[in-house]
Amino acid sequence: MEIHYRSKDESNRAQREAFLKLTPTERFYAFLELSERMKDFPVKNPPKLKDKGNFVIVIHSNDQDLAKED
Repeated sequence: MEIHYRSKDESNRAQREAFLKLTPTERFYAFLELSERMKDFPVKNPPKLKDKGNFVIVIHSNDQDLAKED
């Protein structure tokens, strides 16, 4: 593992360039992978889902709903 010391702008530019080097299919899979990892991101107060008649996507993992209503 390498550690690079750079400014936020330099880091963002490097990430953007690396992402743009991917093919459209690889970009899509990178998006899906990021979405999957976000479910494990800690949050203090998870938002409560309210039925507003909107279309809601519920992701199931290990037979458990990740977004539960109280």
